Amino acid sequence: MQIAGEAGRFQEKLVDMLAQIGDVLPRFRIYENLYRDHERLLVALSRAYLDILQFCVHTKDFFLGAKRSMSESHIALVIETNT
Repeated sequence: MQIAGEAGRFQEKLVDMLAQIGDVLPRFRIYENLYRDHERLLVALSRAYLDILQFCVHTKDFFLGAKRSMSESHIALVIETNT
């Protein structure tokens, strides 16, 4: 039961993080348009975009790994049950 609670909290935090990303992205676009000639700001925004992309890739990889792990566990359980 504790694992289910932790998984629920993890999913809530993930949804919160994605919501925060969704909130800031429109502002980033505004900053890009307002400060086209401000190189340091554009570099900072580029780094933020890269961080967001890396977060999304790590999240995808986490869920793909979990899915694979669950599939392997299910296969092992079926094999053990059938033997």
